[in-house]
Amino acid sequence: MTAPASPSDPDEPVAIVIGAIRLYDISTAAPGYWYDEASDTDRCGSVPNWVLQLDGRAITLYGVSPPDVPQCNQTIAVASPTNPRANMTSAKTYVPYTWPAPAFGGELYTTGRLPDPTTMELGLLGYRGVALHYALVEVGEFTNLTGQTILVDDTSTEIAWRGGWKSKAAGEYASLTKVNCQLPISTPSKPDNLTFTPFTATMFPHGNSTHATGTKGDEFEFHFAGTSINVYGVAPGAVNSQSWQLEMVFSLDGTTNTTQTYTASSNTDNYAGPGLLTNYLYFSATHLSAGNHTLVGTILDVAGTEGTMAHIDYLTYEPSFATMHEKPKFSVSSGSSNTTDSGGGGGTRQPASTNGGGGHSDPPVGGIVGGVLGGVVAIGLLIFGLVWNARRKRHRASEAATSNPNLGRLSSNFSAPIEFDNSSPSVYEPFIAQPSFSPPSGSASAKRCGPDTSANTSPEIPQIGDGDEQRANTASPVPSNTTQSAELDTRVRDLQREVDMLRRQMVPPPEYE
Repeated sequence: MTAPASPSDPDEPVAIVIGAIRLYDISTAAPGYWYDEASDTDRCGSVPNWVLQLDGRAITLYGVSPPDVPQCNQTIAVASPTNPRANMTSAKTYVPYTWPAPAFGGELYTTGRLPDPTTMELGLLGYRGVALHYALVEVGEFTNLTGQTILVDDTSTEIAWRGGWKSKAAGEYASLTKVNCQLPISTPSKPDNLTFTPFTATMFPHGNSTHATGTKGDEFEFHFAGTSINVYGVAPGAVNSQSWQLEMVFSLDGTTNTTQTYTASSNTDNYAGPGLLTNYLYFSATHLSAGNHTLVGTILDVAGTEGTMAHIDYLTYEPSFATMHEKPKFSVSSGSSNTTDSGGGGGTRQPASTNGGGGHSDPPVGGIVGGVLGGVVAIGLLIFGLVWNARRKRHRASEAATSNPNLGRLSSNFSAPIEFDNSSPSVYEPFIAQPSFSPPSGSASAKRCGPDTSANTSPEIPQIGDGDEQRANTASPVPSNTTQSAELDTRVRDLQREVDMLRRQMVPPPEYE
């Protein structure tokens, strides 16, 4: 049976990826340089402001933050395109920003989301030692996409997951994706004389999650209009182990099938311990004909070490459409999708239920009649309870007055003290400090993982002021039993009159065949 198709989310933001080399080229003031074919690494010397100029609605930077060493900063200054006061040439308009953690590999910074796409400028100051791998730029409906590369995260509704795929949160990789790095450090007097400081960085998947499975037959499907397609993720097993193997087949348009076998690599020079590689290339197809394509990836075999599985993180493709306005709208077969959550985002997407056929539906007459009768019964029970409670209070007051003659001497304005339950104090979640400017309404919040070194502030717990304390200690009269009983009798009589009126207004329901 064919799974029902549903359109992908038309409001899902689309982002293009700007690699490190291009990121260096588009900078209006780039004091860094290209190093080791992996990132745009900046010198840890006295550096000016670095301004990135991009067209779109939002910018997110990915890379590795510097280690906790004296030569480099953990708190930098940022001039965001969403800050109306920001001036790229004025350091006074830059606001402080702290990296998520020292030696952190992943999403480093994201701007707010502009209401409309425009030419954005992002300024950085004091960024010594950061290595930028790539940037994501959210595009607008008519942004020119010629020659660009679109990145699709594993959380996108454009990807259909079938079988036992599990959404794995970034925290599940923290102890498995540590990588050995070298920090190039220079001095202002000798900018070309570099020394390298080794450190270990903790890498996280893009978007802080992956879809993972180790079950034969599980598959994913993705529709796109483009001339190339790449599938990236976290490696199936540790790079320093020779005891695992994963086999997958990738089908393009149902005609071209490519079988890929992944085994452990003995090259551990750049990786620490039993590490898993991030940004691991699972599949690549280039020079495709311009037009619509369908990619299906299927698990064929899993062998060796327990826990070996495919970890799909994101896909990239070169679009064959010029703008988002021309992007085809594909239907995703999500009915057979079975994605489970593993402590992170994701989860099974349930299709909305619909009524078969057209036209209108008859109102639930039986439910309406039952509701009216139920209301009458409830009112009757309420009256009975009030009458019984009033008589019970009178009886107890009479007994108490007889057994304790001193009770009648209590002042009528006696007020009991206010009691506070301290056995289970309320827990207030801290707010993560953000840059001082306010992003526009609807801006996307940054997804962070790992240790957060940004300053935390707790919301102020309201205290009772002098005026409130005075009002709390002011004596309030307690009504006597006689007054209370009289008021209760009056309320009972009023309710009885209302019930009688309801009975007279009720019309017997019509009979149905």
